[in-house]
Amino acid sequence: MGWIYAVQDSGYDRGIKIGRSSTKCGFWRAVPCYSPRAMAYLSGWRIELPFTNKAGQILAELPEIEGYIHSSLSSSRLDNECNGIEWFDLTASEAIDSVSDILCRCPDVRDGHIGKVVTNDQFRNPHPRDLLTLGNKIIAWIYREQFTDRVKTQIIDDWKAPREKRRRYSRNGFSAIAGFTYQGRPNPEGNKSVHAAWTRAMEILGPSADDLAHGWVNDSVSVEAVAEIYASSGLESVDIDRLAPPEGVRPAYNRSA
Repeated sequence: MGWIYAVQDSGYDRGIKIGRSSTKCGFWRAVPCYSPRAMAYLSGWRIELPFTNKAGQILAELPEIEGYIHSSLSSSRLDNECNGIEWFDLTASEAIDSVSDILCRCPDVRDGHIGKVVTNDQFRNPHPRDLLTLGNKIIAWIYREQFTDRVKTQIIDDWKAPREKRRRYSRNGFSAIAGFTYQGRPNPEGNKSVHAAWTRAMEILGPSADDLAHGWVNDSVSVEAVAEIYASSGLESVDIDRLAPPEGVRPAYNRSA
């Protein structure tokens, strides 16, 4: 069994992500941090495996079913080279009707986001409560959303994730613009100083340092304004175009520093 889901960025009438998940709502823990606007879990379809499509073809695995749906909607792909690759230029009703028609069934879930509070941010590691036990160095990254210039800033000890080009759950996509950290080997005091600077930036330029803000600062705040707070807090700019990470920063989330 698996699930096909449809997700929308509430700031846009057009643009729906259609993806797959092994559980009804497990994927949702990753979604809200990808946009400064509220995200909506429009619909979910429960899939029993194997699945037989309209042509009588038997699809044994969930990725095959997802691929079948994407292929059927290929003329509507929404691709700006920075967003996730599973977004389609459809309205919510068009997407729900199309997927329901392809699967020959109505959604099992509607408005699955209601009542769910997500504090996780895929661009943050570790959680601040675990900062003092971290053996790696963290960097405060600044991102800018394509088309809107909305700015996100977050701390992470991983060199790969911030620099990736595609943003899976983002309609617009956003790019890493700058990074700030301290000199030398990783240490708790240095990591605390980065987090303190991040907190200051969010309290001055964002709605708050609360987890629910997911690092998105207020509208019209510039990259330069966030960078100035980091610089004035004693952090140094990182060359984000270098191939190897700075000392103590993990090359990737699944690789040690």
